[in-house]
Order: sequence, then structure tokens, then C-alpha cells
Amino acid sequence: EQKVYNSRYEVELHDWLKSIYSDTIFVNRRNCIYPFELDFYIPEKSLAIEFNGNWWHSINSGIDKNYHLNKTLLCQEKGVHLIHIFEYEWNLKKDICKSIISSALGIYENKIYARECKVREVSSKEARVFLEENHMQGYVGSSDIVGLYYKDELVQVLTFGKNRFKKGEVELLRMCTKKNT
Repeated sequence: EQKVYNSRYEVELHDWLKSIYSDTIFVNRRNCIYPFELDFYIPEKSLAIEFNGNWWHSINSGIDKNYHLNKTLLCQEKGVHLIHIFEYEWNLKKDICKSIISSALGIYENKIYARECKVREVSSKEARVFLEENHMQGYVGSSDIVGLYYKDELVQVLTFGKNRFKKGEVELLRMCTKKNT
């Protein structure tokens, strides 16, 4: 199959995918959610990955504001998990992007079982460092922060705060594990 890429970032992402995953990776497929194209489709994992360039995938280019949501929902209807990676995310937080994709493929550098961990409150300072290092959106102020610790190392964080949409309820604001874990 001939590979046609829309950007050098797609080439980079595809090369990395091939380095960690040896089964089928289709490039620029339209048969899953026709007429829409999926940049990368991995049928054995029911996973698709879209690489979204900053300009071409912004409303400035004329794209419909619901374009990405609609693509995600069409994939969901077919039982396919679609991960969107935006150019700025790839450039600024490539290691987190790779960790998210690896996790969706079931590929982990480290496996830790919850029963081997202890649940503890996490200081705001420790949560800030952890989230900036491991969460795509980074830190956000929270009223309650809980973590899983494995051998005294923080490996997962959950942050909670007042619900922005329902008065009197609590909202999960952030949740993430340590990269590649």
C-alpha cells in the first residue's frame, strides 16, 4: 500500500508507531467512517489516530466547529476509539502523546497493580509537578487531590473541585497516571 502523508508530523508519528507496534497500521483510510478519512487506523485494536495540524484543523481554515467531535462520534458508532493529536501537543508534549497512544495499544513500560499501591492525599505542590509532567492539560487548582503511591512514588493523581455545571456537586478535574505506566 502506498503511503501518502499530509505532513512531516504524520511521517514522524507513523515511523514511531511502526517502531512500537508490529501489526497492521493503515494510513489515510476512508472505509471506516466513509467519506471521512482516518490518518491511522489499527483494526486489531479498534483504534484510530488523527494528526490535526494547527492551521488545517482550526476554525480559521473554515473547518466546521464540530468536525472533530463528529469524527469521534462516527468512530464511536463503529466501536473505534479515536485519539486526536494536535500539532501543538505533539510539538510541546510529545512524550505524553506517545504515552497516551502506547496505553491505548496496551503497550506499557511499567505495569503497577493498584493492590500494590497506597492511596494518600497529595499536596498541591506535588500534584502541580506531577500533572505538568504527565497530563496533556497540566495543572489546575483543585480542592481535593488524591494519589496512588507505589513504593512511596506518586504514580497516579486524581483532582476534584466544585462542579462547574451542577451546584453542590463535585467534579473530577484531572486524572492521569505516570507516563508509560
